[in-house]
Amino acid sequence: MAGKRGETALVTGASSGIGEAFARRLAADGYDLVVVARREELLRELADELSGAHGAAVEVEPADLSVEADVARVAQRIREDGSLAMLVNNAGFSTAEKFVDADLESQLRMAHVHNLAALSLTHAALQGMIARGRGSVINVSSIAGLVPAPYNAVYDATKGFLVLFSEGLHQELRGTGVRVQALCPGYTHTGFHAAIGVERNIPEGFWLNPEEVVDASLADLLKERFSGTESVEIIWADALQFDFRGPCRKWGRKIKVVANLPYEISSPLIFRLLKERDCLSLLVLMVQLEVARRMVAPPGTKDYGPLAIWSRLYADVRIAFRVKPASFIPPPQVQSAVVKFEFLPQTRVQVGDEKTLEEVIRSTFTYRRKTLGKALQLAGFPASRIKTARESLGISPMARGETLDLEEFCALARALEGREKP
Repeated sequence: MAGKRGETALVTGASSGIGEAFARRLAADGYDLVVVARREELLRELADELSGAHGAAVEVEPADLSVEADVARVAQRIREDGSLAMLVNNAGFSTAEKFVDADLESQLRMAHVHNLAALSLTHAALQGMIARGRGSVINVSSIAGLVPAPYNAVYDATKGFLVLFSEGLHQELRGTGVRVQALCPGYTHTGFHAAIGVERNIPEGFWLNPEEVVDASLADLLKERFSGTESVEIIWADALQFDFRGPCRKWGRKIKVVANLPYEISSPLIFRLLKERDCLSLLVLMVQLEVARRMVAPPGTKDYGPLAIWSRLYADVRIAFRVKPASFIPPPQVQSAVVKFEFLPQTRVQVGDEKTLEEVIRSTFTYRRKTLGKALQLAGFPASRIKTARESLGISPMARGETLDLEEFCALARALEGREKP
């Protein structure tokens, strides 16, 4: 959920767990931050890291939100901030014990942190958000706020309060541009449950990580933001697993994909999109320049490989323009480029068995330093078959796969397909 530099998000309980995950994600998404927690040293380490990694302005606000004076100070900081776009009330703790046996002071402090502090900070934030016509408040509750249980009576009650408070406030604020969310995660790996001796008793399959919780929260805010816009549908999914044919079936037409791809999944996602090309008409992708060069590289160059071959087989591909590091905050150490794929109505070259073509391309670039014949033998193709195919196509016995163009790869695969391996 992208923010703009100059817009601020304030996160309580930001020194660890879900709060830290929110801080990391929001800084990466373009927000400046105010981070609030008791542990100042951890906050400063986090602030230094996020400032360096993302160019975010990160203000450290040490505070114990069970102390009224600290809550008042943070609330005043919020009222004076004309750029606050998001408030995440995340600070919290628990004690796993019978209420009658618990230290009453600790239970009152819990209610103060979970409820009174959240009320004060939310009240301080709302007038400015309403005046600006936009903003988000995320109250981190818990699934425990929906299902009361013994040995956690006060914790469950305070989290239930946050749910009801958020739901009521959400209704009050309809039409103002300000959204309120009660976030109710289940078991989450944060150290929270370990501290009260619960973690060891819960099977791993029941657990989330903090980043998953944050993703779900921000995706839901986006869904709420665009809920009245018929032309926009927010889908929270892993792009590497997502069925791109689903929207095609739903809308009855091919779709266009416009995306800024993270470097670590650029190639796998592009290959996936190429496989689902029957439902796509256009790709416009921003990638690192080195990836863009691999898409359009000619034979015989160091960047030439499977990505260039498959891209050319299915589409007209070109680098539309480069994007300088100065276009990003902070400027990265690499250059980027926007690449445009316009899919062809049919493959550029006749292809027989695509699996054979895939095996031929993969083997020749897996064994890039080997001659073409040797690479194909290592992949299991019979030497006699390779020799016959190579000679029929006029390919030199010393040729390497990186010298073959698309047409030669397809012809070679057609000559080899249907031939049993030894």
